Amino acid sequence: MYEFPVAQRPIVEIIERAHARVYRDMSDLDVIQTVVRNLGRPTVARFTQTPDLKTISRWTLNRNVPKDDRLEKIRIAAVAYFALLDLGMNETNAEQWFRGANPTLGFTMPVDTLGAGRYTEFFDAVKSLGYR
Repeated sequence: MYEFPVAQRPIVEIIERAHARVYRDMSDLDVIQTVVRNLGRPTVARFTQTPDLKTISRWTLNRNVPKDDRLEKIRIAAVAYFALLDLGMNETNAEQWFRGANPTLGFTMPVDTLGAGRYTEFFDAVKSLGYR
């Protein structure tokens, strides 16, 4: 089994806790509602590539269910969001992180990296915050 260097363990543990929270402890509806409430419909629409904001609202009201690939992106956003909070960001800063130019991502926005399905790069950007 691969052992992470000591300096990486805390951030990996933070992400693992956030992952367990999203994938084990929360229902899909709770995850959707949490992400939409905290990141906003436009941001969720952007990374799920959903052109109609009303569709996002229907997901939060459980009137529609996102397709599997979109739901997975929402879950991944939730893991990152909770990890950012555990790293000490407040809710506003965590929300802004998704839409800010990120040096780890070549100054592209994490929301676009997530939308493109580049999950390893996306989480590398989250992990880079643990090395400050």
